[in-house]
Amino acid sequence: MLHFGKVIIVGHGLIGGSLALDIKRLKLADHIITYDLLNTDSVLISAVPETDLIIFATPVEAIPDLVRTCKPHLKKHTILMDVASTKSNLILQLTSILGSQIDQFVFTHPIAGKAKSGYSEAEVGLFNARPVIIIPLAETQPALLEQIRQFWQLIGAEVTLMTDTQHDAFYGRYSHLSNLLAYVLKAQLSDADQAYSHLLPPSFKAMTRLADSSPEMWRDICISNQTEILKAIHYFQSALTQLESLIQKGDPQALLNHLHNAHANISL
Repeated sequence: MLHFGKVIIVGHGLIGGSLALDIKRLKLADHIITYDLLNTDSVLISAVPETDLIIFATPVEAIPDLVRTCKPHLKKHTILMDVASTKSNLILQLTSILGSQIDQFVFTHPIAGKAKSGYSEAEVGLFNARPVIIIPLAETQPALLEQIRQFWQLIGAEVTLMTDTQHDAFYGRYSHLSNLLAYVLKAQLSDADQAYSHLLPPSFKAMTRLADSSPEMWRDICISNQTEILKAIHYFQSALTQLESLIQKGDPQALLNHLHNAHANISL
């Protein structure tokens, strides 16, 4: 059975905390060390040489500097893994930083968040029966890739392989856009309407609950996956303009046909 001597998790949030709980529950490591972003430098460096697996569970823009800090102290057997929700830009940055050691990094993305973030939200079994995307590079050591595949499967996740470009395009449209729209919808609640917040319908609350997640995380995602998110926004604007035009025309049958097309789309 897969087993690590020491695991370091950098990032004291929902994903990192939940991974720590599952690693402990399944006894996948002898020692688990967690760090937040406030105590990483000297303390982290001292732990890196004897570590088998380092998991970067921080906002994506923090990962390159952390990897740069760890690089001089890495052993050849150490596996590096992220859980970030954007990939192409991160891969470019880390390839530049790590050079030939990029073969030790396995890029992953668990699709298992919550509306609210933070270590207090961590839970055992968060990843059970949830998808996790693994992005293999041509340079990735096959043995390390297999260990990470087994790691996620033991935790209960369902592994799918994608390229970085496939990943960023897909999640730019179907994850990043929907989360950002939650912020847009919540921001439209005017000061005057705040007095009636207790009267808000369940639909508005359901659609805006994602805006309770970390603004810092979404800032980094916007920067890291800028191209695909802008494509998704332009596509959405076009679709919204089409709907606006149908409403302006006031044609009941055309509106019904348009809504039926979306209603009859793939069942989710």
